[in-house]
Amino acid sequence: MIKAESASISVIIPTFNAERFIAETLHSVYQQSQKPSEVILVDDGSKDQTLTIVKEQFKEVEVVEQDHTGMPTAGRNTGLKLASSDFITFLDQDDIWPPGTLERHVKVFQEYPEVQLSKGMVSAFVDDIGQRQTPTNQFLLSSLMLRSSVFKEVGRFDETMSFYGTDLEWIYRFREQGLPLYIHTDISLFYRLHDLNHSNDRALSLQARKELMLRLMHRKIQAQKDQKPFHTHFNFVANSQNLSL
Repeated sequence: MIKAESASISVIIPTFNAERFIAETLHSVYQQSQKPSEVILVDDGSKDQTLTIVKEQFKEVEVVEQDHTGMPTAGRNTGLKLASSDFITFLDQDDIWPPGTLERHVKVFQEYPEVQLSKGMVSAFVDDIGQRQTPTNQFLLSSLMLRSSVFKEVGRFDETMSFYGTDLEWIYRFREQGLPLYIHTDISLFYRLHDLNHSNDRALSLQARKELMLRLMHRKIQAQKDQKPFHTHFNFVANSQNLSL
């Protein structure tokens, strides 16, 4: 069984022009009861004060600077290449973890050793107002923790598709492998709603959905040709909650 004090956790945060939010985001990481082993911040060529804030206020953060790609996916993959822990977490530059988030995830892996992914509930809030909405089971990368070994089976994030859909594309590949996951009822993410959210772009969202469905259909057809298993339902462990995609 994993001991909480020995559980190593990598936190990967891709950033671009995040000066409005990054201090609050990082404070939520370092205020966790279960401390991360490393925090890797991959900056995508910010032009504002993001790097100054991080380097002056959070000296323990490992900062990686790269040329601008416009793809948070590239930053996540860079972080994965550098991560050295048993467990991987992601946090977007504008979101916040409630206290106890990492500890709750670790407890899931302690109780269910077969689990490869732990996910909690998501509560959105409006920036500058702070009023939190009713928690949902929405899938967001920042609401989960994974065993680092899972990326050997599922692969990293696909940088060739629209970045809006890369998180869903990855979770579909996870599902197709039939890997076990557990979804608990504690809130593990406060998701900030603001004027810069990419999810506000409905045309981009629709385009990403179409691209995602085409890739899903292609993999299903290929699996049938190769006579390989292709799971269309999640492999929930115990009394885990249903997942909304």
